[in-house]
This record gives sequence, C-alpha cells and structure tokens, in this order.
Amino acid sequence: MKKALATLLAAVMVLSLATAFAASSPVTGDLTTGLTVTQPTSVTVNPPASTTTTTRTTTNTTAAAPATETTPALVFSLDNSPEAQARVDALKQQVLDFIKDNALIDFFPAEIKEAIAAETDDTADLSMDEVIALYVGNYNPALGQTEVTVAFTTPYTPGQPIWAVVALYDAAGNITWKLVEPGIVEILDNGSVRIAFSPEIMAEMSAASAVVLAVLSVPAK
Repeated sequence: MKKALATLLAAVMVLSLATAFAASSPVTGDLTTGLTVTQPTSVTVNPPASTTTTTRTTTNTTAAAPATETTPALVFSLDNSPEAQARVDALKQQVLDFIKDNALIDFFPAEIKEAIAAETDDTADLSMDEVIALYVGNYNPALGQTEVTVAFTTPYTPGQPIWAVVALYDAAGNITWKLVEPGIVEILDNGSVRIAFSPEIMAEMSAASAVVLAVLSVPAK
C-alpha cells in the first residue's frame, strides 16, 4: 500500500564544533548548529459526503459544500532552547556513566539491541555519534512517511552501518527509546544522512513532551 510521502529537506549549517568527550569515548557529537527545514503544505481534510438538516416536518439532504478544512503545517526542527540543551547534556552524561561498566548497546531496550545485532557483529564497537534535540509538532497521519536529510558533523561513509533512535520524554521526564523505522535510507556522498520516519514514530514524536534524536554507528569497513 502506497503511503503519502512528505519530504523534508533539512540542511545543517555548522556554526561551531567543540569536542565534548575524549576521542576514545563512544559518545561524541557536540552539535552547535542551526537547522533549516522546508515544511510541507497544510493537509487538506475532505468534508463529509453530505450534510443533513432537519425541520419540523421534513428532512432534507444536500450535497456538502466544496469547502475544505486545513490543519497546521508540520513542524520539524532542531530545539535549541536552554532546556533542550540541558536535556541533551544530561542524556549524554547518563550514557557516559552507563558505559563505564557496560557495553553501549546494553543501554537500549531489546527492540533496538536486536535490530543492531541483526545488521552487524561489531556491537562492541558501537558508538553514539550525534545527540540532538528536536521539536516535532502538528503531525497529521495523512502526511504518511516523512523523510529528513541532515548534514551531521560526523563524516559518515556510504554503506556504513548506522541507526537512528529517538528518546521520547513524557511530562514527568521519563524516557522511552524507539528505533526510527524505516530508519536510515541513505548516506549521501557528502556525508549527509537521509532518515525516514514512519507515520507511527512521527505520531509518537509529535505527541511527546520532548524528543532527542541519537545516531549510532559502527566503523566502516
């Protein structure tokens, strides 16, 4: 079944880059950037096929007017607020504390671990390269699958195994990790990454109180 495809082209302009962790750490990617997103047009929701009006003695059914109802345009952007940056910093520290005595892959739930292990035997070399806060709002299922192309500061190589995961925060600050599916569609020759988000994950991101996207990878062979 074909799904409606809303393609968002996201270009990241690097303003500055500072190394937040030692080079040997599997958590990198201190990203200080701006993100420009081209938003799709508003979604048009068709009115009912007919409307019914009732009087004291008769019921008249008339064809619906051709007027349409529109929903707000999808918002998909970096969240550069101080609160979002604090959230990213706290998450990075949480991961760093965990990997002192554990493998990075064990930080994530079974769904993510199994997906990664199914694609690579090098899970011991797994790294978290990019950690960025996102704002996603006004998602309408009529948009279907959404694709975003992002130029990260990490120089990914075409064919390199990488995965996108999102941390979904509820109002109390609790985190639910989700694997982005379909996920990484393509690594372009310039190192940019094209990521596809299913309608289900888009709806969850839009409903979450906060969203953090992380990119995981193993070295290219």
